[in-house]
Amino acid sequence: MAQQVGASSLGTPPDTYLYALARVGGCLATIGSDDALRLFDPALKPITTAQPRNAGLSCLRAFSTNTFATAGRDGIIRLWDTRAKQAAQLSEPQPRSISALACHEHLFAAGTESNKEGLGDVSVLLYDTRNTAVPLRDYAESHTDTITQLAFHPSQTNVLLSGSTDGLVSIFDINQAEEEDALQQVLNPRSAVHCAGFLTIDQAYVLTTDEQLIIYPLQEPAEGVEPAPAVDFGDLRPKLNCILMASQ
Repeated sequence: MAQQVGASSLGTPPDTYLYALARVGGCLATIGSDDALRLFDPALKPITTAQPRNAGLSCLRAFSTNTFATAGRDGIIRLWDTRAKQAAQLSEPQPRSISALACHEHLFAAGTESNKEGLGDVSVLLYDTRNTAVPLRDYAESHTDTITQLAFHPSQTNVLLSGSTDGLVSIFDINQAEEEDALQQVLNPRSAVHCAGFLTIDQAYVLTTDEQLIIYPLQEPAEGVEPAPAVDFGDLRPKLNCILMASQ
């Protein structure tokens, strides 16, 4: 059983929610509802705090051995170098709020938040940090609501997964510029996607906002062979003995 070995507020104001954690090397980071990025060491000793103005931070990822990436409502991806304490920036062209972020080597995938429900309102964007003038890809036709999750495949780095509150998970081949060619597979958990990713090289998992867990096969079956069915675990709350407390 896990044991708590330490606790710290990291100097956050009272009632601050911490949204995400990430680690590069010996440095950890978190973002919170006070719109700040905090760096701290494994002993929970604060190192530094950055608070970009009006950023509305919502995403945090480890990018390289010394760099964290953040993004949020201002449509800006910031790269924070833990040595220089400075941030380089990439901008969403429109600009729309960024609600999901994924990183792999020199590539960033960013998902946008919906302003109005409908085709073309949200995008899955791909950036190359070696040329940030414009996004390398803009897939705007596969989702109709806020992008909640992005993940690169663990071994096929040209494969990108996106999940959305529209209840769909899309698998893209980012080597393809045209979205019609790039979209390889669509998974339909029939409920808004809370989180999703690659469980193995040929399986994807999806956890919906109503706590349904589904495992999907990704490999194409051989000709004449029925595709393997998805494994639907249903509502995880009773299985994990979770008790929902009604709000007072």
